[in-house]
Amino acid sequence: MPSNTMKDYTESHATAVELQRQHYPGLFMLKFMLLVLFGSLLIFGFYFVTNSIGVVAGVAGALIFWGFTIERFLDSVGYLTPLTVFFTLITLNFAKTAYAPRGYELTAARFPELFAQLEKLNQKHRAPRIHKVLLEHTCNAGIVHRPRLVFLGWNEHTLVLGMEMLLFMSPEQMQSVLAHEWGHLSGRNERIHARIGLILFYFRAAWDVVEKRFPGRWAGLLHWYLSTLTVYSIIYGRSNEFRADATAARLVGQERAAEGLLIHTALPRLLDRYYWEPLFDLTRVLPQPVASPYKNLQAFLRDRPFSLQEVGAEIRQELSQKTDSLDRHPCLGERLAALQIAPDTMRYAPEKSAAEAWFGEDLDALIAEMDKTWGELYRSCWSERYREHRASD
Repeated sequence: MPSNTMKDYTESHATAVELQRQHYPGLFMLKFMLLVLFGSLLIFGFYFVTNSIGVVAGVAGALIFWGFTIERFLDSVGYLTPLTVFFTLITLNFAKTAYAPRGYELTAARFPELFAQLEKLNQKHRAPRIHKVLLEHTCNAGIVHRPRLVFLGWNEHTLVLGMEMLLFMSPEQMQSVLAHEWGHLSGRNERIHARIGLILFYFRAAWDVVEKRFPGRWAGLLHWYLSTLTVYSIIYGRSNEFRADATAARLVGQERAAEGLLIHTALPRLLDRYYWEPLFDLTRVLPQPVASPYKNLQAFLRDRPFSLQEVGAEIRQELSQKTDSLDRHPCLGERLAALQIAPDTMRYAPEKSAAEAWFGEDLDALIAEMDKTWGELYRSCWSERYREHRASD
């Protein structure tokens, strides 16, 4: 099937699934859970077969070593099935390192104010434990769920925070972002998301093999399952954004939840246009990355604060957008409508950033560390763009 045709099919399928979720939510969840169960059973079957071979070979080798007869081996076969099931259930998720988030780890000992904010949220709304907090080179925040065991879960939760976001958001606005992530962390959502992520990881790996070695019916069946589960997971995740927004509104208030959402929408666009794009234009003249992007960003935000008019223009532009069938997040207008908040209630005049409030005296050292790792991360692509500019001159 041509790629454009497949894309059109996927989009039309997503539209149909969204209508199903709206009008028949019970049927939607039933189909979604059956897809998840089907994937889990196939993965379990794969591990059960491979573990069975290992257990049988191990037991047979031990019996031969100790001089037992074949009859004794056959007598022991009845005990092997529950033993194999047990070993399968406690199978470690060997793939967990493949999609592990990376970043600078923040600890409670060094940054107590940040962890005090997390504890306040936990006191208001109990959620599974956050095992690790990482700072990375993004303008976002999120919870990463990783099952330590393939089938019994035992999930590890990592909170990932973007350095850029912490520099332009006020502590109150950042609290609303954390409260939103708290909504994703609590309830059954975290277990379902962890399971879906695991299934998609395994089946995408299987797809790479099947597509090359077994084209035809088996590849088509696997592609159908992958695309269907992906569509259902997108629709489910999109509906969860409303639940996470509602949790944030309960924890920090509707206006603050909306304010954090609006600032997170507008400021990255403005910073891309007025800071990051000019910075990357320096690849025309500098062969190596700039040394202090975050230190310079901190100074830029202090010396060139954006006006409410500039922020409002970006928000109006975003409000004109509608949710696409395959978008993982609802459009801004739908989220504000669900919060029952108008966009003109926003205030943007942070006297102190969340980074300044929560990292205190360690902020300068932390920025220096993030500047260093940013240079290491972007050195290759920066040099490549520099060579391209030199070649085109």
